[in-house]
Amino acid sequence: MRNGLRATILHASVPPCLRAFPPVIALLACACVVAASPNSTAQDTEPKPAKAGATHELRPKFEEGRTSQYDFRGKRTTNTVATGPRGEIAVRRTMDSEGRVLWTVEQVNADGSASCVMTLQWLTLTIVHGDNDPNVIDSREQGDDDDGLARRIAAFVAKPLRCEVGADGTVLSISGVDAIRAAIEQAQNAGGPVEDEMFLEQASTLATIPGIQSALELDATWQSSNTWSRDYGKIHEPMDYQLTSVEQIAGIPIVTVNARTDLGFEPDEEKLGGGRIDIQMTEGQSTAQIIFDTQRHEVIGRNSVESFRIQISANSENLRFTSVVDEHIQSQLVRVAEEE
Repeated sequence: MRNGLRATILHASVPPCLRAFPPVIALLACACVVAASPNSTAQDTEPKPAKAGATHELRPKFEEGRTSQYDFRGKRTTNTVATGPRGEIAVRRTMDSEGRVLWTVEQVNADGSASCVMTLQWLTLTIVHGDNDPNVIDSREQGDDDDGLARRIAAFVAKPLRCEVGADGTVLSISGVDAIRAAIEQAQNAGGPVEDEMFLEQASTLATIPGIQSALELDATWQSSNTWSRDYGKIHEPMDYQLTSVEQIAGIPIVTVNARTDLGFEPDEEKLGGGRIDIQMTEGQSTAQIIFDTQRHEVIGRNSVESFRIQISANSENLRFTSVVDEHIQSQLVRVAEEE
């Protein structure tokens, strides 16, 4: 990596990139960056705080042809307790994911925005339902012809998706998903449809930090809001960001940004049986730590924890039940290679 920069992960965790079999999870968790060039001394690698009152540019500075590779890992744990006329059923499900994404700057515009390409290079999933044996799927290996999820993952790999990214770091739109849809349709029995938005969500938590309008001082805050589709509704994510630390490590300026939000939920009434089913998010929080390289003006690593509780209930003559779903997601993204 450039200048011997190394990323040391402190909290091994997880994620990204599916939906409909499991929904797409953003890539995040908790990391610390340690740098050391081959010729550096202990004094060189000692973190140096930034000068008081200095401003720091966290908006992207795109360069055509520049590429970055990111590895991600994630762990998603879902506990569901369903209560109905026949009693209570508890189900536990875990999904561990790991993979690599290539991010390429394709075209830079005069206003500072850019067209970038995001390509999933490989993905593995390990899924465990209750006490059952793990189901392990690796896109780099020949999958079982009868495994619809394996076929779905294969449809996602090596499909370049073009992202339009604003000068403030916000990913505005995505295209190229039609190739994934075609591959899923050709595979047959490979899960439900995919929407552009699920990949837009993934791209939004990759190389840039959204919503930055100007250079920032230490402790500066800002907000960027997103709304993402989920089964039976939409998640509202008014994320609050704060620039919490600035250091020089082995001559490389490193910024840490912390982010948090209380999640909101908007049910889709059309999917809830005309009012027969009630669904509410009773708890929902998301936190993240982002490590940013202000020399290349891109993210080095992201760490996040997201948790929420959803309660689903029905009380009609023909349908009576209550289901409580607790989900905890830890995820991690780290840049492992970059080229000019």
